[in-house]
Amino acid sequence: MTEKEREYLENLEECFFQLRNSYECKQSEIKDLKVNIEILKEVCRDNFIEIPDLDGPLPF
Repeated sequence: MTEKEREYLENLEECFFQLRNSYECKQSEIKDLKVNIEILKEVCRDNFIEIPDLDGPLPF
């Protein structure tokens, strides 16, 4: 393996490591957001506040 190929491989490995860390971080944030959404839904139900279903297409 030439020096240039080795450098290229090291750069790819570093990029992959950064991408994997970023993905894991975002997955953690998504999990936290889902928990917060469930808490808000429960508070809305407890206070008789109707929330629209946002899982489907938006009406506008």
